[in-house]
Amino acid sequence: MGYFAIAFAVLVTYYITSSIAAWHRLRHFKGPFLGSFSYLWMAKTAVSGKSWKIHLENSQKYGSPFVRIGPDVLITDSAEVIRRINAARSPYKRDDWYDAFQTNPYSRSMVSTTDEDQHNYLKTRTAAGYSGKDVPSMESDLAGQIANFKDYLRSKYLSTDAKTKPVDFSKAVQYYALDVITKIGFGNEWGFLASDSDVDSFVASFIKMTPFMSLCCDVPWARRIFANKFMLKLVGPKETDKFGFGKMMG
Repeated sequence: MGYFAIAFAVLVTYYITSSIAAWHRLRHFKGPFLGSFSYLWMAKTAVSGKSWKIHLENSQKYGSPFVRIGPDVLITDSAEVIRRINAARSPYKRDDWYDAFQTNPYSRSMVSTTDEDQHNYLKTRTAAGYSGKDVPSMESDLAGQIANFKDYLRSKYLSTDAKTKPVDFSKAVQYYALDVITKIGFGNEWGFLASDSDVDSFVASFIKMTPFMSLCCDVPWARRIFANKFMLKLVGPKETDKFGFGKMMG
């Protein structure tokens, strides 16, 4: 019992000391009190599904340009600050926050890599695709999907004097966007508009995954536990999947 008491006292002392040290570093920035020494506030906010609303309210409450939401995390709503951080030859580096966006355990993408040299290399390799130079059919592909979108609304949701057919426009626009992406990226649209459905449960998989990804993005200990190669190999999406994000990877 004596050893247990000693171990407990050591843990409590360590927690209090580390919490004070965490609070002290950025103590001059205002924000939620719990967030100043613990990631529990960020974890709760991430899984709430209302992060955008909570962060907006805190920005309005505590003022601009910075609000402290974690022991070493600040958020900003200042366009000037964001431009300075993202400027060419900026001294700011990509944080481990991006690790949560790794879906393939064997390689990094331009989004998930935190290595500046690799990021610049991948950005150079893909720049032509974003400019449209490597996709000569981009304009006609977009025009075709716009036509499909118009046909989708006219054939399925055209109201008459006798009957009103409401359309969930947020869902319709999402289907249109995914058909555009898959048409340009793979040569053929997946058919979200044609089927008026979530093909291969792609949207559903993202909705289900979003709170978990938010938690891994915002909370370092959750990121280290879940967003690593071992866990991705064990439970992450795979190229052989018949649905969801794994289907697109395949």
